Amino acid sequence: IGSDPGGVVTLRPDGAISFDPNGDFDELEDDETESVTFVYIIEDSKGAVDTATVTISVSGENDVIAEDDSYTTDQDTPITECIVMNDSDPEGHSFTVDKVDPERDGTFVDVPEGGSVT
Repeated sequence: IGSDPGGVVTLRPDGAISFDPNGDFDELEDDETESVTFVYIIEDSKGAVDTATVTISVSGENDVIAEDDSYTTDQDTPITECIVMNDSDPEGHSFTVDKVDPERDGTFVDVPEGGSVT
């Protein structure tokens, strides 16, 4: 199997393929599509071969919208805030925080739902 850049194509033992967009198309807007093509070669028991092309169209989605947050605290007072309260997904899909990148000194503690930190 030969593939254009974008996504991951896997040939399964039963001859089927699977395609994982693998995050390579996140830049597509809701009304955009991008095609991924790959060529495969088949061979019969007598050695005859042929090739074919597969095209997969990947459609963009409205991605989750993260809004900036700002909080204030005194230098000795820890705070707890829900940073996703003002974020949304146009299709109403659930979402989670994937990564936090603090720009200044401090510590981020991820507490699972229903969990606690002491």
